[in-house]
Amino acid sequence: MPTSKTADLHLHTNYSDGTDKPRRVVELAKAAGLSAIAITDHDILAGYPEAKEAADELGIELIPGLEMSASQQGQEVHVLGLFIDL
Repeated sequence: MPTSKTADLHLHTNYSDGTDKPRRVVELAKAAGLSAIAITDHDILAGYPEAKEAADELGIELIPGLEMSASQQGQEVHVLGLFIDL
């Protein structure tokens, strides 16, 4: 019988515009019943090592991600990159 899995692929930590440290983001994801998450801080990967350690401990799949700032015809846009090569 297949089991249902849920994911949130757009999460931020205090390294970006989030309020929680990477470990806490993972803990909250676990408490919410998520099986996979992506930390997608703006233009920085600094929170990934701490999040990865917590995800491994708690049994949550952590997808490497990043929200990149870009410009399109003079407008700021954000591009979400998932499964990036660290």
